[in-house]
Amino acid sequence: MNAGISFKRTMLVASSAAVLAATAPIAVAQQGEDEAQMDTVVVVGSLIKTPSMTSDTTAQPVQYVTRDQLENTPAESAADFLRELPVNTGISNSSTTDEYGGGRSSINLRGVGDQYTLVLVDGRRLAGENVADIGAIPAEAIEGVEVLKTGASAIYGSDAVAGVVNIRLRKDFNGLELTTSYGGATEGGAETARIAGVIGFDKGPFNFTGSLAYQDREGFNKHDRELTASRDYTEYGGLDRRSSFNGSPHQIIVQSGPNAGSSYSVDIDRFDPGYVPTDVSDFMAYDFDRQAESTNEYGTYPPQERLSGHWAASYEAIPDKLEFYSRGVYDQRDQKFIANPPYTDVAVGADNPNNPFGEDVVVVYTFGEQAAGLMTEDFETTSLQGTVGFEGALASWFNYDVGYTYYKQEIDENYQNDINYAPAQAAATAGDFNPFCYWCNDADVLDAISPDAHWVQENQVETFDATVSGDLFDFFGQGNVQYAAGYQHRDVSFDFTPSGGWSTASYWWMGGPLQSESGSREIDAFFGELRVPLFSAPVENATVQSIEMRGALRSEEYSDFGSSTVGQVLGRIGLFGESVVLRGSYAETFRAPSVSALTDPVRYNTEGGGFYYDPVRDGFLPVDRIYGGNSELDPEEGETLSAGVIFQPDFAPNLFFTVDYWDMEISNIIRQPDGQALLNGTETAGSITRDPVTLYPTLDLRLDNGGTRSVSGVDISLNYDYETDSYGTYRFLLNATRLTEFKETGADVTIEYLDEYSSAFGPMPELRLSGTVNGYWGPVDASLGIHYTDGYRDVVESAGIDRRVDEYTTVDLQLGYEFTDTAAAERFGLLSGLRAYVGAENLFNADLPFVAESTDGWDRYIGDLRGRYLYAGLKKTF
Repeated sequence: MNAGISFKRTMLVASSAAVLAATAPIAVAQQGEDEAQMDTVVVVGSLIKTPSMTSDTTAQPVQYVTRDQLENTPAESAADFLRELPVNTGISNSSTTDEYGGGRSSINLRGVGDQYTLVLVDGRRLAGENVADIGAIPAEAIEGVEVLKTGASAIYGSDAVAGVVNIRLRKDFNGLELTTSYGGATEGGAETARIAGVIGFDKGPFNFTGSLAYQDREGFNKHDRELTASRDYTEYGGLDRRSSFNGSPHQIIVQSGPNAGSSYSVDIDRFDPGYVPTDVSDFMAYDFDRQAESTNEYGTYPPQERLSGHWAASYEAIPDKLEFYSRGVYDQRDQKFIANPPYTDVAVGADNPNNPFGEDVVVVYTFGEQAAGLMTEDFETTSLQGTVGFEGALASWFNYDVGYTYYKQEIDENYQNDINYAPAQAAATAGDFNPFCYWCNDADVLDAISPDAHWVQENQVETFDATVSGDLFDFFGQGNVQYAAGYQHRDVSFDFTPSGGWSTASYWWMGGPLQSESGSREIDAFFGELRVPLFSAPVENATVQSIEMRGALRSEEYSDFGSSTVGQVLGRIGLFGESVVLRGSYAETFRAPSVSALTDPVRYNTEGGGFYYDPVRDGFLPVDRIYGGNSELDPEEGETLSAGVIFQPDFAPNLFFTVDYWDMEISNIIRQPDGQALLNGTETAGSITRDPVTLYPTLDLRLDNGGTRSVSGVDISLNYDYETDSYGTYRFLLNATRLTEFKETGADVTIEYLDEYSSAFGPMPELRLSGTVNGYWGPVDASLGIHYTDGYRDVVESAGIDRRVDEYTTVDLQLGYEFTDTAAAERFGLLSGLRAYVGAENLFNADLPFVAESTDGWDRYIGDLRGRYLYAGLKKTF
């Protein structure tokens, strides 16, 4: 245990005792003092408590997601719902598409990268070295979500560049709630069974709310869907991305003699698996059209088993003055990814006893599912975040919150059936492994050259923070000047430990050998915030009702590379009795290089074909890649600007309409060069070297600083509640984001990404829109959602492809009935308090758009391969 954190824990306990001892006389002295702090909240983007009635009209653009909105979907976690938000675009992970990483989920505000979005749980940062896995928070645990759509490094520090997502946990619940649901795709697969419970009780000063959810999800593979059954996408107007290097069952490439350069394979029309060829006549010329491997993995919607939950407990020791609390979330997830049949290449000499050619050859051997089994990756991910602390208000000028937060995520991966290159080559040279036959090698030979591998990765953060806030003084009769100030210390560490075969093996597909890695850092931060009410009209409905300014400053000191100080200013003007609000903000942003980015050792990996098109060799051929960190990395710096208007007209008091323009620039970007762009000659970072004879490339993709990213756009939001006497109540929600610029500049080269798909940023459509209509008619409710993503250019210059991807629109529907009215309670007895619901995601089974630039052939960031998904569920409240 870190000595500094142990000291802070001791101080935390001592501080608790000191406050308990001090509050008794203070409580007596403060009797009769105005308790103005009771009806206040802390809204994301500020540490100052604000009257709750104005929390929707802050100086910064904040989007709110309520628990009711979550319950109108089959969302299993925060990630499932947030993925549909128009402000989320570009590349982000989801549990249904992140087959390579164990089902992580992330959110990517503004499309600049999910590492630029800070995620909080009840105001405390989630994650450490890793990008926050928002899928670790189950739906039952969530009271609501706040999405701040502008930078806030001056409030929260590093990573709050594109915005902040604050997930509020459920608390103050009294009773028992049980939920069960089941669903599946109409095209097969994805069957998901789920059961969850929430319990809460309030016993005087003690309050507790907790949840627990279990989920079992079946998967399916790419071969179950027409679009991804093969990587030959020519019928869709794309490329044939099958590897021209490996084939089924294998490809023998002659290296010397009169037939040098010729390719052969076993004549699979004549010989069944198990036949051992001994003569050249047993082979036929390799036929790419017939024998080339798809190289499309089997798994794309991986099976998953999951147990998750949360807790929120509090004890009010002295009313309003001292409250102890503890909150946290837990998630344990098992997910399995099924990859390709394994393959490798081995060199076989002319005198090898198994070589019927009598010439030096290279054999690219595909082992096949029947021979060695499919390559698989089993991920077990465990996430835990918990906070303990105490808070209260000793006076109107002194609110305090002191807390200790522990976060840990552990990913345990077991990797099976890939081929260890060196033993395979040695066995082929010795004659023990026969690469010329068609799946005839003994099981013990295959086991010897495909050892299992295992690694464990841990990310851990311990945080101590203390914040004070309150009213300072009256500003010339216009209202109280408010402040917030505090200190935060974070200890961040990560460990990566390979074991088994992986610490010594070099696998064909996954590379290696891998080295143990570890690193840590300490961060100390001091921060302050000020709110000044410059003007407050003495009467209601004045033309200028109010004017306020805010400012914030944060300084962070890092133990491993330096420091950063950033600030922000915000302004808000209320007009016509607050029916119109003008708001604007300017913020400096900052993102520190991660510990792993600074310390990662150099790693080597071979991509076996199908992913990279090499224009020099004219094909989807293997390339070698070099990865690693860079100890000389500098932090990224940026600026964000937003300006908007809010309409809440008197003639429609339930109408809330906002328009916000925003502009963001990030410089000194920490980036890994894009391998395909490097091969195309359009990448400003990295380097490429080639063998002078074979032209085989090695791509240097190590991290580096460089370039500026500029993004801008307009957000539109509309909320409207409409209540009738006879025809029910309706709620209309609309959110849209219109991108106006997305470009990157570096080394005098500017690359435009707006309205295009790129391997670096994924899809960058100009418009995303999401709207829902909810209706309530007594015990009956319905929710209709429409999600629209604009089309965009799909360009593969090397193949002369320049096309437009179709726009993508999905419709979701849910119908529910709740047995809560008096008549139903009398008629149905135990059914009272029960809500039954049925629904459909992607009701009209909209086809995913085909994307030639994508190695998968589809846009995995706006949807998944399930197609139409039907579900039903029951929720019982006691």
